[in-house]
Amino acid sequence: RVTLQEPDAAKVPLRRELEILDLYLEIMKTRFGGRLAVSYDVAPETLPALVPSFSLQPLVENAIKHGLLPRAEGGTVSIAAGRDDGRLVVLVSDDGPGLGRDPGALLEKGVGLKNIRSRLQGLYGAGAALRLETGPAGGARVSLDIPFETGPAGQGKG
Repeated sequence: RVTLQEPDAAKVPLRRELEILDLYLEIMKTRFGGRLAVSYDVAPETLPALVPSFSLQPLVENAIKHGLLPRAEGGTVSIAAGRDDGRLVVLVSDDGPGLGRDPGALLEKGVGLKNIRSRLQGLYGAGAALRLETGPAGGARVSLDIPFETGPAGQGKG
């Protein structure tokens, strides 16, 4: 329902994107009970930064679907955001089995990942990056690296 109530904006503040993500995660936690844990490490100064609208939910959905659900014990999805030299870096990771040999090929296979890459290209051109890799301790990690910008919600319509 919240997606129908949102303005048609290409970019929203990270704070709002996280609020919408929380609604999705509450549903998933109810559905999967104790099998799903979520952790956040979001720097407060990143909350007003503009991000492509509805960009985090597909990344978290992939982490749950491919990283945690195949495991009987479930696992943890982590969401982190920080500022680095004029850039916003958002990481979504899981503690699942990892990605295998060619993580880059997965960026071409998944509909959600391809859509996000296409949107990033349209909004930022070469100024954005979406990376998929096996995390240092295993699991999968997706990083979204975009210019750090702030403004009113809805900025960047198009």
